[in-house]
Amino acid sequence: MTSLEDRFPQASGGNSWYTKVAAVVAAIFVVSILTGIALGGYFSPPGPASTEPTSALPTYLYFTVTTSAHTDYDTFYPANVSVPHGVPVVISITCYDNGLNPVPSTFANVIGTVGGSANFTLGPDQAPQELSALPMANISHTFSVTLPGQAGALLLGAGKPMINVPVPASPDGINPAIVTFTVTFPDAGVQYEWRCVAPCDPYSMQTPGFMIGSIDVS
Repeated sequence: MTSLEDRFPQASGGNSWYTKVAAVVAAIFVVSILTGIALGGYFSPPGPASTEPTSALPTYLYFTVTTSAHTDYDTFYPANVSVPHGVPVVISITCYDNGLNPVPSTFANVIGTVGGSANFTLGPDQAPQELSALPMANISHTFSVTLPGQAGALLLGAGKPMINVPVPASPDGINPAIVTFTVTFPDAGVQYEWRCVAPCDPYSMQTPGFMIGSIDVS
């Protein structure tokens, strides 16, 4: 009968054949472990998303106030705008109208802006002034924001606009006066109405697209 020793002869040196096999198996085992560790980083589940807040970049909105060349009525351009909610909205109104219009004293005040003030540039050679109210002698229009419809009319009638900024008159009808301010609309899905309460001309004051417009907050 053929023995195991005859089928699998041992090399000289006793158990060297078994030693070599054991060494190869051990090497494969070690390589497998190291490969698993290396690949573990690629297949491990992702960590939690960063909750660190990002800074809200401001949105810029520009209006121009002038007398329409087509209708000869005072007009804000544009009339209807959309803004995002929850971010600073920097609004700049450039006025070429040099007409002066008296307003109730409440509407000479800056209301509802960030910091309760606005920056007014009253002429081409003047530096911006941060003011919380504008002298009546400088007011041409207002940018007064409320809810639309009857609710807004009641707020304006009570002298309680949500936002109000007096718009300065151009010094000469050629060089503009400018007012810049920042507001924030906290909630999405809301439409506001802005209007001028200065008695500039009757048609513009009651006609959307002239001295009345909308602000849609998304």
